[in-house]
Amino acid sequence: MIVLVGTTEPYKLKSLNRIEIFNEFNLLLVNYHLTCLTDLVQDGDTRYTIGWSMIAVTLVGIVVNLTILGKEQVAKLRLWYKKWSH
Repeated sequence: MIVLVGTTEPYKLKSLNRIEIFNEFNLLLVNYHLTCLTDLVQDGDTRYTIGWSMIAVTLVGIVVNLTILGKEQVAKLRLWYKKWSH
């Protein structure tokens, strides 16, 4: 999917395409972690570490997306405030 999104660029804005690629890569990393949580890895301590690593990857994805969303909302609020304050 990453190659498809990277080559076709489904969104008009470059920033949206970058966010989409980041989200696809994040999902790929989480899926790799899930693969390691099967019987493929026998050691319990290693699975425990992989689980925490998966949580960290997920949290990074959430924080990045919420930061981008927050910045967009602040910009919209500033425009709205400028429009209605004058």
